[in-house]
Amino acid sequence: MKKSLSVLFLFLMTQFVWAQDKCAAHIFEQQLRAKYPQLGTVQGFEAWMSQKIAERRSNPTARSGPYKIAVIIHVIHDGSAIANGSQNIPYAQAISQIRVLNEDFHRTNADASSTRAVFNPHVGSMPDLEFVLATKDPNGNVLPEVGVERINGVARFGVSAWSGPGGNTDSQLKPNTIWDPTKYLNLWCVNFSSSGLFGYAQFPEGSTLPGMPGGAQTANTDGVVINFKSMGSNYTSTGAAAPGGPFITNPIAAGTDRGRTTTHEIGHWLGLRHSWGDGDCSVDDFCSDTPNQNGDSPLTTNCATSQTRNTCTALEPDYSNTDAPDQIENYMDYSADICMNMFSADQATRMYTVMENSPRRNTLTAAAATVAAPILTGAYPFITPNKTSITEGDQVSFSGSGRMGDNETPSTISSWSWNFDVDGLGGASPATSTSQNPGNVTFSKAGVYKVRLTISNGTVSGVTTVNINSGLKAPTNLQFTNREGTGSNVKVIDKANLQWNDNSSSEDSYTVERKKNSEPIASYVVIATLPANTTTYSDVFGSSNQVESGVNYNYRISAKKGSETGSITGSIRVELTTAFEDEFSREVQLYPNPAQKGFTIDLKNIQTQKAQTQLYNSLGQVVASKTIENSQVEYNIEGLSKGMYILKIQTDKGTAIKRLVIN
Repeated sequence: MKKSLSVLFLFLMTQFVWAQDKCAAHIFEQQLRAKYPQLGTVQGFEAWMSQKIAERRSNPTARSGPYKIAVIIHVIHDGSAIANGSQNIPYAQAISQIRVLNEDFHRTNADASSTRAVFNPHVGSMPDLEFVLATKDPNGNVLPEVGVERINGVARFGVSAWSGPGGNTDSQLKPNTIWDPTKYLNLWCVNFSSSGLFGYAQFPEGSTLPGMPGGAQTANTDGVVINFKSMGSNYTSTGAAAPGGPFITNPIAAGTDRGRTTTHEIGHWLGLRHSWGDGDCSVDDFCSDTPNQNGDSPLTTNCATSQTRNTCTALEPDYSNTDAPDQIENYMDYSADICMNMFSADQATRMYTVMENSPRRNTLTAAAATVAAPILTGAYPFITPNKTSITEGDQVSFSGSGRMGDNETPSTISSWSWNFDVDGLGGASPATSTSQNPGNVTFSKAGVYKVRLTISNGTVSGVTTVNINSGLKAPTNLQFTNREGTGSNVKVIDKANLQWNDNSSSEDSYTVERKKNSEPIASYVVIATLPANTTTYSDVFGSSNQVESGVNYNYRISAKKGSETGSITGSIRVELTTAFEDEFSREVQLYPNPAQKGFTIDLKNIQTQKAQTQLYNSLGQVVASKTIENSQVEYNIEGLSKGMYILKIQTDKGTAIKRLVIN
C-alpha cells in the first residue's frame, strides 16, 4: 500500500507505550534511530531500500542465493528444570521453531491452502532461504544441544523477567550474551516482565556512510527476542499435535502456540513493516500488494470472522483497482497464529533485498557454512518411559525414537546416548546406555532424575530430556513392642514402644506423629523428629492433656527428604496407671511442670536432704544429672528438646520416679 512516509514517522514518534502491544519492533527502531542519529531516518532507510529493490528487479540474474541463516536460540531461564511450560523450554520446543520458520518462508506450511483466492496471485515465498541450527559456538566448540544455549538469568544476572525495548534486555542481556551477529541470527527466548509483549526484533540497517559507522553501536543488540510462551509450536508440519507436547501449556494468548510470533519478528529483522504500516489507511508498509488497512487485526482464533474485515475503502492498483479486504492472513499482521499463512510477493522481494545488501545480514550465508548444520531442519529425539512417578528402588523401562531432519543425507541415526542421572544424584543403575531401547533402569534413591537422550548421525545431534520423580520408600512393619492383651483388649500402658523397618536409603530424618483414632487425618501432631535410619521410638505418656486413658490413638511414622515423604501408620489403645508414680514418688515436689527454662526438685515432704537425680529422655538416655545436698536442687533445661522426660530421684528412703514435660 502506497502511503506517506512522513505520517509513518510522526506516528512512530508517538508510540512509547509498548506494554500492551503484541510486537514492539517499531518502537525499538524508533529508539535506536533517536539514540544513534548516524543510522539516519526512516525516510532515508526506505529511500535506500527502494533503490536496492529497483536494482534487484532490473538485474535478477545478479542474485547471490541460495541463502542460509545460522540460528542460535539463547534460552534465558530462572533455574527451573527443562519442562513443558517452563522458561527453560524443552529442546524439541526450541527446534520446532526452526521447522516453522522454514515452512513459513518456503510456503510449505500445511495451512498455505487457507489463503483466500483474492490473495493467491500475490503470495510470496523464499524457497532458497534456509534457517539452520548453529552447531558450533563462536569459539568453534561443538554445542551439546545443537542450536541452543541455555543461560540461567537469575544466577548470571539476578533477573527472572526481562523488559521490552530500551530496558535491561537491551542494556544487560543482549550485550553480554550475543554471538557474532555477522555469523548468527541471535534469538533470545525470555520471560517478559510485561504480560502483553510477545516479542520484538531489531530492524536491518542501510549501508553505512563513510566515517559514520552506525552499525558498530547497534551490533551488540541485533537479533530477535521472543516470549517463551509463544516460542515454537505445539503442532507438527501436518497440523497434528506435536509428540511430547503441548510444549506451550500456558500460551501468552489464545492462538499463539504455532510459532508465528517468531515468523512475524524475523520478518521485521529482515526489513518488513507491520502490514497496516503502524497506522490508519494513510500509512505505508512499502509493499503495494498488502491492501490498505486501518490498524491491526484483532487477535482472535475465529479466522472466518476476521476475514470479513475491510477497514479501508481505497482502490488497490495491485488488485485491478478494486477494494481488497484486509489481509489478515499476512504474517506481519496481529492475527492469531492459526489465521496466518502467507507473506506477500513484495514482502519476499524486500527481505531478499535485505539479505543481499544490509550490513550483518549479507554476511550470514557465508558464515553458515562453518558454524551451522547443512540443510538441517531439526533433530527430533523422543524418550518413552513406561512411568515417570515412582518410589525409590523401582524400575523404569525406557525406549527411544527420533529422526534427524527432513532434508538431511544421510538421515539415519547412527548413535544413541542415554544419561539416566544428568544431575548426579547417584541412584540410577545403569547410569548410561548406548542402546536405542535400554530397557529397565533402577532408581535406588529418592529425587527428581533428569534423563537425557542424545541422537546423532555423525554430523549433527539432537537432545531431549524427561524427568523421573522418585519418592521415598515408606517404612514398613510398624509394631508396638510393649503391647499387652489380645484381640480387642490389646493396649499399651503408660508408654508406647514403637519399632519399624527402615526401607529407604536416602531419607534425611524421621518424624513420629500421633492423633486420636476418632480425629481427622489433619489432626496428626509431630511428637518427635528422629535422625535418618532410626527404627525405634518410645512415647512416654504425660499428663491427661497429652493422651487420654482408654482411648485409641493412631501413630504415623514418616521418612522425610525435602518435600518427599514415605509413611506407615498403626493404631493402639493407651491406658494410664497411677502406679507409675507411687505414694512415695508423689511426695517429691517437682515444679513447674510443664517446664520451659528450668525446674526445681524439693524433698522436704519426705524429710531428707540428700539424693542423686538423673533426667532421662524418651529414648532412655541420661541427658542431665545433679546431686541434692540441702533438700532442693534447680535444673537448667534450656537447650533440651520439647517432649516427655523421666526424672529418677534416689534417696536414703527410697527411689522416686517423676514425669516431666518440657514445653
